[in-house]
Amino acid sequence: MFQKEFAERLTANPGCKDYGRLSVMLAYCADIKKIAEVKAHLFFPKPRIDSQIIEIKFKESLEYSAKDESFFFKVIKAAFGKRRKTLKNALAGSELHIDAEIALKVLDAADIDPARRAETLSLPEFVRLSNSFENSIAV
Repeated sequence: MFQKEFAERLTANPGCKDYGRLSVMLAYCADIKKIAEVKAHLFFPKPRIDSQIIEIKFKESLEYSAKDESFFFKVIKAAFGKRRKTLKNALAGSELHIDAEIALKVLDAADIDPARRAETLSLPEFVRLSNSFENSIAV
């Protein structure tokens, strides 16, 4: 059981305002499902917030596998680091230490529009983006 707002972030899908770094990272290694909402008035003393029960089942095998998981998580962090920027600008201005030209090359290799924002990418797209770095930078 978590605070409702936090549970919404954990279970958010691409395109939702709550979708972020945590949503992608957890979805990579677990299946998450909302079970029930628990209203604040059911507790004593009554808190100011509602709660939500969620189920987290860690995957035995990954449907989408990153070549380098540590780097995959860095790509997610970079993409969401400057949330209102396009992916090209967020990646280029991040701790990945790449310029805009490399960011464009990597996004092109992953077949992702550089004008999109991180909150629109699905888990498979994040994996594809991360995996495309290896091939694009080596060229």
